[in-house]
Amino acid sequence: MLRSIVVKSQGKSTSCLGTRFVLCALLSLDILYQSVLFCQLEGTLFRRVSRASNFEFAIYNSGRLWWVDHPPGYNPVAFWPRGSFHLQPEYIGAGPVFLAKKLGRYVETDVQFMGFGIYPFGETVPGRIGDPKAGYDPVYHGAGWQYVDDPNYIVYSSLDFDSSGVDISGSNFDDWPIRSVNGSKKYVAEPSERHSYPPVYASDEEMFCIFKDTDRRYDLCDNGPNGPSVPIGLEFNLYVYSWGSGPGKDIALFQYDIINKSGTALDSCYFAFYSGLELTRFEALINQVPHKVETYTQEPRRNLAYVRPINPETWPATWSATPVPPTIGYPFLETPRGYSGMQLGLTYGAVTNEIDWYTDTSGNRMSVYNTCVTDSIIYRNFTHPEFYDVQDPKYTRAYEYLDGPVLITGPFPMANGDTARATVAFIFSDSLPHLLLLDDFITKVYNSGFQGPIPPPPSKLTARGLDRSVKLSWDNFAESAKDPVIPDSLGKPFYGYRLLRASSKAGPYTEIGRWTKDSIIVHEYLDKGTDIGGLKNNVSYYYQILSFDEGAKLLKLDPMESRAVDGVNAQSVVPSTEPSNAASQGSGGSLLSGTLGDVSAPKLVPLSPTNFNNLMSGQTIQVKLSATTDGVKYYLPVTFSDSLSGRLENDVIDPNLFVDGSASIAGIKEGEAVIHDLFSIGATDIHIPYRFEQLSERYHIVPTIEASDGADVPIILDDSLKFTGINSYSPYTSAAREVILEFTSIGVDTASTVFLRYIPYLNVTVTDVATGLPATDWQMRSMGARVSLSQSYNGKASRYYLSGTLSNGEQWEFGSWLSIYQSRIAFDLTDRGVGSGKTGSLFLWASSHKRGTKDFQVGDKVDIKWQGGVKATFPQEAVLTLVGAPGTRTEVTGEMMEKIRIVPNPYLARQEAERGERQLYFNYLPDQCTIRIYTIALDLVKTIYHQGGSREVWNLQTEGGQIVASQMFFAYIESANGAKTIKKFSVIVGK
Repeated sequence: MLRSIVVKSQGKSTSCLGTRFVLCALLSLDILYQSVLFCQLEGTLFRRVSRASNFEFAIYNSGRLWWVDHPPGYNPVAFWPRGSFHLQPEYIGAGPVFLAKKLGRYVETDVQFMGFGIYPFGETVPGRIGDPKAGYDPVYHGAGWQYVDDPNYIVYSSLDFDSSGVDISGSNFDDWPIRSVNGSKKYVAEPSERHSYPPVYASDEEMFCIFKDTDRRYDLCDNGPNGPSVPIGLEFNLYVYSWGSGPGKDIALFQYDIINKSGTALDSCYFAFYSGLELTRFEALINQVPHKVETYTQEPRRNLAYVRPINPETWPATWSATPVPPTIGYPFLETPRGYSGMQLGLTYGAVTNEIDWYTDTSGNRMSVYNTCVTDSIIYRNFTHPEFYDVQDPKYTRAYEYLDGPVLITGPFPMANGDTARATVAFIFSDSLPHLLLLDDFITKVYNSGFQGPIPPPPSKLTARGLDRSVKLSWDNFAESAKDPVIPDSLGKPFYGYRLLRASSKAGPYTEIGRWTKDSIIVHEYLDKGTDIGGLKNNVSYYYQILSFDEGAKLLKLDPMESRAVDGVNAQSVVPSTEPSNAASQGSGGSLLSGTLGDVSAPKLVPLSPTNFNNLMSGQTIQVKLSATTDGVKYYLPVTFSDSLSGRLENDVIDPNLFVDGSASIAGIKEGEAVIHDLFSIGATDIHIPYRFEQLSERYHIVPTIEASDGADVPIILDDSLKFTGINSYSPYTSAAREVILEFTSIGVDTASTVFLRYIPYLNVTVTDVATGLPATDWQMRSMGARVSLSQSYNGKASRYYLSGTLSNGEQWEFGSWLSIYQSRIAFDLTDRGVGSGKTGSLFLWASSHKRGTKDFQVGDKVDIKWQGGVKATFPQEAVLTLVGAPGTRTEVTGEMMEKIRIVPNPYLARQEAERGERQLYFNYLPDQCTIRIYTIALDLVKTIYHQGGSREVWNLQTEGGQIVASQMFFAYIESANGAKTIKKFSVIVGK
């Protein structure tokens, strides 16, 4: 029986005898037969281990997952997290099972689901049906049904191929086999045809293999067309998708395209999938984490079965890779379409604690350890399971011993040549809520054609070189970002900007600014290079504005940012001055709201044409101006803000005005407050003119009461508790302010119909004495309290409520406040002076303050005069805008032309400013001029027409494109209006 078996793999011949296949030397025919089969599977890439994702797993080119028992030395690989030796595969096989009714007979095929340890292979082999190099099956009359050891039938990994699909690892067949054919992803069988189509990659690492169930030698239960097991005639294309970062790193997708090549129609088809994973670690294979196997019935649309750990106190003995053992989800992302044409979803998920036992139609249990179970029995057990239903509560006690679900979907039909697709996801999460988030995530990724989370798009960056600084501005395009996968509730699709600078295009880049939605978002920045000792003129700087999102913390997705795109969000710029004939002009502001009073609108006064024209021209500055007092002096706080750049400045103008006037300080206070160098960018001052009059008399309010019935209700300007006080900015306008309050008709407020609480009040009118017209901007407010009880009532505006006994017998007392002209005056605030009747230090009582004083009556009047202090109208909540005037140009003068400089002078080949290029600079030019360069012999070397800016560059080339020799030159420079100058310089080129 001993013979040497020669295997050809990757174009090489290998003898099993004398290699690691010592099993070939065994005398047992069965074992030798198994070894022969494994020799046929031998090849460098007959199995592949994932390399990118956090889920480390192995795939075999026969469709088997995780491991096989042979050849020796090939350990099982199914670990999570990667490299942890946690999450071990179960001893039975893992992968797909396909069941169908073919020509009236129930049939089944699998990749070794029923094989267990005794049969080290399943019913599938590598390759495609119809391969002309494969053998013919004379029993089932199948062409190309048998196994062929073709180097094209390996497990491919996309990490071994470049963007054009060519192998760069040296260990694969030449080309990536998945190509875009007429816009669709397709396996191209013939390597010679692959170059005609572009390769398709959808994830960080993809694996692919193709296998079939038609080689009956691999089904030990098949002994002919009437045996207990027969091949169906199926070809499986397995696509595996995985990711190396973000939420996807804990997810893997297994997509099975199953093609019916049996030559006949199949019906009552079912697809089943079993993961065969145990929550344990390598050293603790016997004991595993207690867990439950469940389906998520709350949302059947998810088609989700999952395993979650239970009994945390037992975890340390069997799990240490992560703080919490994973909750593993197994959703069906896509299933075949049933007889109605709709996707079937998860028909059911059955647990598999005793899947090695099968029940025949009479209820007898049969074991595949010692007999071949017929396809019909297996079909019956899968489609009418005798397994434990995961929703059956009577098996709750057994859950801790169960491994995982069998996902089953069906029934569906398949005509000859049809393809059925089933896609299963493996999701590793730290809890059920986390699992549901990841399930939503991967479902969106899958349904969008593998469109993953995307960073916000780049904003358009504009860079303008100024004198030793750079103005950078960008649009808000990135802020309208929408992520097709991550909902806004989990993370903002746009969160902020990072501004980077480098001294060369290749970098390194330094972050010089960062803005987020949690603080402030700006669209302009002035870079002076303070972090590097200042920017230099005539030197190139490189900038990038990168927009980034918030990521998704609950999905464990880190923030992503846009990439740098030249000409879009990546720009280079050279600082320089404005043209020598540049000019700027000041501009005033316009009032949007509020009152300016005796303050004139602020004015922009340029500091330098360069900075003003580039930083302020067309720029809108918002100004907020008001008045306040500390009780001694008046001040004018002012705020300047520029929303585009995020600049903000607060200043206080002190017009030297006092609340109380005196003879020594009386007089006109007229001037112009100057805010120097607004925002400290060297662009503009702010001038704010004002004119006030300080009076010689102290500030006071004089009330006079005219009461026909002798009312003695006090007017409290300031009580001993400082409860009301006086908060007045502007006691005067153009004349002493005086108003008359008159109490007119009586009314009744219905406060409560239940308690019959009807409260009388007087209507109030206020007249401005200066105009004789009703005063504006005033309000009377009242508050009452029920005597001896903690009940209160807030009255309606502009009414004076009367104290006393109501019709229901309740006794109420009211006090009132008059707010007018920024002053607050109190009427009849009962006991607010603590019953003492004492006045404050600055104000006089109108009358004694006593509890129970008499209310005003209809016809009573109060005359109130404001006197002393300051005669003025102060600004009140004034909001203005200042817009920088556009830059202008002046006539070019001879003096301007004389200021032109040529640098470096002399030019040296190793000059630092050259920065690797031959460049000589003409600086401080007018915006238009002509530069003619001559030799000492007055031979014209080069003519340069300058347009815009103050700087021009010469590359030391003549009109003919030759580099000039070392010598002295003259530059004759003439402006558009005829102003001219001659500059002398020298060039030393060297070798």
